[in-house]
Amino acid sequence: MKTYFLPLFTLLFFGLSQNGISQIDKVPEVYYDDKPEIFKVNPFSIPASQSLLLSYERALTHDRAVEMRIKFLNIAIVGDSNNNFGIGGDIGYKVKMRSIFNSDNDHDYGHLAHGAYFKGLIGFHYQNDKPNNVIQREYRLVNVGLEVGKQFIFQNSFCLDLYVGLHFYAGPERFIVDRLNILPSTQNWVFGDLRGQENTAISAGIKIGSVFGKFYR
Repeated sequence: MKTYFLPLFTLLFFGLSQNGISQIDKVPEVYYDDKPEIFKVNPFSIPASQSLLLSYERALTHDRAVEMRIKFLNIAIVGDSNNNFGIGGDIGYKVKMRSIFNSDNDHDYGHLAHGAYFKGLIGFHYQNDKPNNVIQREYRLVNVGLEVGKQFIFQNSFCLDLYVGLHFYAGPERFIVDRLNILPSTQNWVFGDLRGQENTAISAGIKIGSVFGKFYR
């Protein structure tokens, strides 16, 4: 299953992007010079959880965007002998808060990707945590959630994205001792910016990135 989630997410992301391109005529002309694509990284995820989180966002209109994220979990660091491996990802659909609460004001911000937002998302995470030759914890989880954030765009070139979220997840969690499947794991787990236990998780993070591309064609 961990082999197929990335191509599926990529196809879904492409489909949403194409739908957004078809709505380009609904975008006010003031946004035509704004760069619509953003590559982002979570700078604190490596020291906080030994994970590398990379994101790509594409603005569809001045109040809609899609974002795809890839997570490399349990990155080996110097002196760490644990035999751990993990990978994850999610795809989200962002809606500006202003389009919900103040739809008549289209020009509050200077950039089409700037502003407060809601983001619904679906994700998948796989992690094999093996701290020694006796104990092993394995997770294969699918999560759905809602994040709330505020994104800042500076000089049409730099991005700062702050967010928090609540998620629900399901999937097999195994706690293996000496090659015997003892019990489902009930311990807290951390997948990059996502922390959970007993089918509920929270996310929080800071992303920085570079803005590029051409919106109006």
